[in-house]
Amino acid sequence: MGSASDVRELVDAHYDSLYRYAYRLTGSAADAEDLTQDTFGKALARLPQLREPGRAKAWLFRILRNAYLHRVRDQRRHRTVPLDAVGDLAMEPADVPADVDPAQLQQALAE
Repeated sequence: MGSASDVRELVDAHYDSLYRYAYRLTGSAADAEDLTQDTFGKALARLPQLREPGRAKAWLFRILRNAYLHRVRDQRRHRTVPLDAVGDLAMEPADVPADVDPAQLQQALAE
């Protein structure tokens, strides 16, 4: 396994089932597409590791699951708050700068 036609067969044979699994995990069509595409990208890079072509489906599902778990961990680590949830921030008055004597400022800069 490794030729372009072998890879195409792998994608054709397993894309739909991997996409459905990714959709169940993410709940989003866009995220499922991204995750499925990432899975095939990682599988292509690791294709020489697939020793038993008959177990390709289980291998691909494992790659997808690990990619999903990695994303979830990253999202927890980099949690963001939507701007809608923040609301309006109280505006504090800016500190009014003290009157500055230009001559004293120039002398301070010269020192």
